[in-house]
Amino acid sequence: MAFKRDEMTVKIADVLMKVRRCSNMPVPSEVTVVIPHVEIRRQFDKYGRMTGEELILDSITIVDSPSHQPLGSGPQPPSLPRATWRYLPAPRG
Repeated sequence: MAFKRDEMTVKIADVLMKVRRCSNMPVPSEVTVVIPHVEIRRQFDKYGRMTGEELILDSITIVDSPSHQPLGSGPQPPSLPRATWRYLPAPRG
């Protein structure tokens, strides 16, 4: 099986979220991103200059999961080897 490398990036205001997948698993997979609620509140002074900003990101979910064929439509995928995940926050600056 060939080595696969995928990358997905979501940027909301100054928040950057990345998922990078490096795999040689024989089963195709899919990435799902759910962002149910985002609020960006900005305050301005009487001259129109921004004086503050509040960013609310609620319950962001990023899932990478194997794709499955419907039951009874053919052979089921083989069992998968254990996967390792790392969370690497983006540098601030």
